[in-house]
Amino acid sequence: MENKTGKYFKYAIGEIILVVIGILIALSINNWNTKENERELEIKYLNQIKSSLENSKLNLTERLDRNKGILKSGELLLEHLKDKKPLNDTITRLFIIPKYDHSIKLSTAAFENLKNDGLSLISNDSLKIAIIDIYEQEITLIQNTFANQMENYNTSIVDPFYNKHFELVYNKHFELDTKTIKPLFIPNNYEDLLQNREMKNMLSSINGLRFYSIDLYEFVIEKIRKIIIKVENEIKILEE
Repeated sequence: MENKTGKYFKYAIGEIILVVIGILIALSINNWNTKENERELEIKYLNQIKSSLENSKLNLTERLDRNKGILKSGELLLEHLKDKKPLNDTITRLFIIPKYDHSIKLSTAAFENLKNDGLSLISNDSLKIAIIDIYEQEITLIQNTFANQMENYNTSIVDPFYNKHFELVYNKHFELDTKTIKPLFIPNNYEDLLQNREMKNMLSSINGLRFYSIDLYEFVIEKIRKIIIKVENEIKILEE
């Protein structure tokens, strides 16, 4: 009986050990599967963030080049008025400069999706902080804060002034190089406009804001470029 009892306990202990080992193996496999799924999900989101940042970089670069051209035109217009030069077709075309807006659409869908599923999916903490920072700081500043400030300035300052001192017309004669008919702002009294300090101050302010936007865009474009490189390197590490 003692031998049989001893064998039974040994058998029971062996069964228990096998069950425990089986559970541990199952947990290990489940753990591995979970980590593998999280790794694949992380790669997916990093690729989406990379694509989103590349599009933002492209849009910012295009707007940067446009703003540089607008700033040159704005400076030319201001100089012309300060020097009290006669009105001509070139300057007439440039009176639209203060009416240009600063709005720009940058894609944030990938980042919003990542936030919804959990920023913890990004395992590299420094990269995660960089991604959060670029979207919630610089891109928010460009797309919302700065654009809203400019819209408010146009609504409260530029529009009332132009409604009072300019006539809005459309004339293809001034757009020989394009099929698009653009608005022209014709001064009601050009001589009075030359003496108007408010016009010059307004142009100076707008040129200053345009100059600021150029600096801001250049800074953000460079920052995005560096983050894209970090994302690409992280994807390579995860795919190894």
